[in-house]
Amino acid sequence: MDENPFTQDTLPLASKDSLSVGLLIEQAAVFIAQAAAGGVIGNAFYQFLADRRQRKGQQAIRELQQAVYEELKKVKRKPGVSNEDLRLRVDQHFTKFNDQYK
Repeated sequence: MDENPFTQDTLPLASKDSLSVGLLIEQAAVFIAQAAAGGVIGNAFYQFLADRRQRKGQQAIRELQQAVYEELKKVKRKPGVSNEDLRLRVDQHFTKFNDQYK
């Protein structure tokens, strides 16, 4: 069974331009960080980022990347997991997105 939380049912929030940018980033960051903490990042996540970049530009992706990192620090607090490790994890997901969706 696909455990990917990024489905058509869970992403409509991301497509609503009426939300403030800050609120969208905050909600998306929490959702992405929780998915990343569980090791579940899939194609719908990358499509979400591609749609966001197309509508709002690369700066919006950089802001989201930083917000995801900050949120992941709150979600993934295990002994032995450094902030550097968390930053690397986030950077890997966003680098993969940038490589696949140029």
